[in-house]
Amino acid sequence: MIDWHHHSEDEVPWPELHRAIPMFAEAARTLGDDHGRLDDAMDRVDEAFVHGVPAVLIPAADAFGTILCHHLADQ
Repeated sequence: MIDWHHHSEDEVPWPELHRAIPMFAEAARTLGDDHGRLDDAMDRVDEAFVHGVPAVLIPAADAFGTILCHHLADQ
């Protein structure tokens, strides 16, 4: 769902916001950076699930939650 959301943002509203509001570029960079961090964090959670190691999964999930909350607060 998050992956779909990121790609949808990138393809639908952001180009129009860039056209209509030139200063949106700074916010787009910040949000885009967040997307990269979220993608990396989701990859770490996925990897932890594959290996089934709770000692790895719990910190990976916590890190993902922290990054997601920060990203949502920026919206």
